[in-house]
Amino acid sequence: MFDDSTVHSIYNRAIEGKIDKERAGNLLLSIIEESEKASIRLHVLEILKLLPIRSNRIFKTLENLLISDENHDVRKVAADLIIKFYLKEGMNSLRWVLHHEQSPVVIQTIFNALEEFTLFDPINKELNADLEHWISSFASNLGVVPEEARFFLDLEAMFAEGKNNCKTSLEMYEFCQFMDNLLEKEPWLIIEKGHVKKLTFNYLNWKYLKDMGKNLNSLMNINYLDLFFSYLKKTHLNPRKNFRIPASIGMLRQLEFLNLSQNNLESLPSSFKNLQALKKIVLNENDFKEIPPILLSLENLEEIHLKQNKIKEIPIIALQSHPSLKYIDLSNNEIKTLPEHVKNKKVPFQINLFNNPL
Repeated sequence: MFDDSTVHSIYNRAIEGKIDKERAGNLLLSIIEESEKASIRLHVLEILKLLPIRSNRIFKTLENLLISDENHDVRKVAADLIIKFYLKEGMNSLRWVLHHEQSPVVIQTIFNALEEFTLFDPINKELNADLEHWISSFASNLGVVPEEARFFLDLEAMFAEGKNNCKTSLEMYEFCQFMDNLLEKEPWLIIEKGHVKKLTFNYLNWKYLKDMGKNLNSLMNINYLDLFFSYLKKTHLNPRKNFRIPASIGMLRQLEFLNLSQNNLESLPSSFKNLQALKKIVLNENDFKEIPPILLSLENLEEIHLKQNKIKEIPIIALQSHPSLKYIDLSNNEIKTLPEHVKNKKVPFQINLFNNPL
């Protein structure tokens, strides 16, 4: 019976020179072949990343895991190892995966791993063509350009975390686009001419829709969806801690309205600097301790909503130099003092400071 301690013991003995690395590799592969627990197979794969051993047997084992293992996390790590250490030998297997794999976790891993390689390397030509075909097909079904489809692939992979046998599906996005007449607030997703124009993303709400799958039509009978989701949060859904917006959100270059409220966010990815079309951003009820500096690099941004965060100071000099800012909501924060320009109302934009300890 194998367990994590067995795997760790083999690794330590190899590092200490008590057994040679080839012997260690063979022992680890035997564990993979005999273990029924995905967690053990994953542990072995992580150890193989650390040992400087390469062999045809290791490659064949990785290839077999990539194609046939029932656990998508195992397939994911196998794909990563093949790309990093056996790309030439594993080319056909990786191409097969792009034609047959349904888990977004595995597909995302292949995209991420190959970004480290030169796209114009002749060895990658056919694989890159398959990647482009996959993302183009996914984008076409979504109704967006391929560049922006990458953000939705990352969402699919995020929602698949902790699950197994998840498949990439479009039901949720289709539902988000036509249910705006049922919402009392902003629509969740508006796509125009292949570009995402408006996005309201709340992790809990979107995850609930994703988990509903093909049963989404049952929600059409609920007249007040906003109230319904609020009720779910209060009853049995817990906010996700340390949540981070995928960096690929920066690919939504024509996005004009973005709402990321109630996501426990503390920071924004550096890719935000690419959202130059953004006019309004809503970041209410998060955990920001300052106005995210990257927002001030968005030259067309007119409204910033940061109600109910943990902001203590107003960077008035930076805000004053912004060319388009018209309104900023900093109500329900922790601001105790005001810059003189704000006190004297000598700022070129409106500012809401209601319910701060001033």
